[in-house]
Amino acid sequence: LVFNFNPASIFMGDAGANCLGYLMAVVASQTTRKQSTAVSIAVPLLVLGIPLLDAALTMVRRALLREGIFTSERGHLHHRLLHLGLSHRRAVLVLYGVTLVLCLSGLALQAALPPLQLAAGVAVSFTVFGLMFWTGYVRPRDLMAMYNRGEENNARQWRLESVCHAIGRSHRLHGRHGSHVRHALHV
Repeated sequence: LVFNFNPASIFMGDAGANCLGYLMAVVASQTTRKQSTAVSIAVPLLVLGIPLLDAALTMVRRALLREGIFTSERGHLHHRLLHLGLSHRRAVLVLYGVTLVLCLSGLALQAALPPLQLAAGVAVSFTVFGLMFWTGYVRPRDLMAMYNRGEENNARQWRLESVCHAIGRSHRLHGRHGSHVRHALHV
């Protein structure tokens, strides 16, 4: 992480990502020997909390906006933190802090002390909700704006499809420059 801090000098490649994935799988399989099933599933989910949360929020946002899941845009957590005015360094530190809280909560879940497990659950809840509220994911005003923008995108898509349909019909009926094309473009 030291070399990957902004400005990054070393980037992880496929071998590093495969190694980290393998290590996560080994750690997850080792925790199943000592803990209950719920804890053994929760710990890897907490450790991978930021990427999983970002992916889930991105899919929900794109569904609300009625955009394709694989389209690129600047709505990910780190983009939202940058948009709030944080520098690259501070945005990374915020994400590192949230990851630290999630990982410590995963360790606390492995302890057999119910008060510590309760504290871990409360810490995770407040951290995740705070991050989502701060970046505008759970504020009703922002959700309504996303929904309205999705409705506009839906109407724009419908108009585009009707224009394409009219152009296709015009080509079949009147050749290249039919009156249907002019009528469709004024819709």
